[in-house]
Amino acid sequence: SFESLMAESTTRAAFDKAAPELRAAFKAFATSTGRLYLRDFLRLLSAAGAKSAPPSGLGLSHNAALKVLIVGSSDDTEDGSPLEMDASLLDTDMLWTEFLGALGHLALSTRPADVPDAVPEPAEGAQTTDSEAANAEGAEGDEAGGEGEAKNGESPSDVATDNAPATAGGDDERPATAASAVTDETGPEPASLGTHLDVMFARLDLAGAAKSQTSGRAIPRKKGARRSRA
Repeated sequence: SFESLMAESTTRAAFDKAAPELRAAFKAFATSTGRLYLRDFLRLLSAAGAKSAPPSGLGLSHNAALKVLIVGSSDDTEDGSPLEMDASLLDTDMLWTEFLGALGHLALSTRPADVPDAVPEPAEGAQTTDSEAANAEGAEGDEAGGEGEAKNGESPSDVATDNAPATAGGDDERPATAASAVTDETGPEPASLGTHLDVMFARLDLAGAAKSQTSGRAIPRKKGARRSRA
C-alpha cells in the first residue's frame, strides 16, 4: 500500500535528506497557520521548475499534477481537467504530513528515477562513408576468393573438418547457442519510492522556489517607524 511505501526506511531517508529545503518551501507558500492550499502547491511546483524537462525538472504540468492528486493518474494526453468538474478543488488545503504525501504520490506517478537525464547522442564515426563501404566489400570479396582457391586443393574430408564447429568435449558435443542459454527474464528490480524521491528532489529547485516566494513578499514596516524621504 502507499502507506507502507511511505514508511520504508529509504523513503524516510529521502525526506530527511531534503527536509531543510522542503520545510523552507512549505513555509514560504503556506499560510501563517501552516496550511498549504492546492493552488499554492501548484505554484510551488512551478517555481521549483517541475514543468521543465529532465534533468532540470520533471516534465510535469499543472494538469498532470492535478490528475495525480485528484484522479490518481498522470495521463495528460486526455482532454479536460479535474477543475472542470469542480473549480473549488484549488481551495483544498493540506498540512505538512499531507504535503509530504502529495510529493510521494507525484514521485510514484512520474517515476523520475526511470527517466534518463538526457538522450544519448550517437557515437562519432558510427556512420561509414561510401568509400569505406566499397573497400570493405572489396576486402570481403578478395577473402572469399582466396578461401575458395585454397579449398580447391583440399580433399572433401579436409573441407568438412575445417567447417565443423570446434567443441571442447569431443565430436558428440555441440556448441552452446543463445537459445540454449538460461537467461534471467525478471529484469532489474524497480526503483523504490525513496529512490524516486531522491531524484525528484534533486531535479526540483525547492530552495530557489522558497527564496523567490519570500523575496516577493512586502517586508512589513514596524509600527511607528517613519518612511525615509528621498
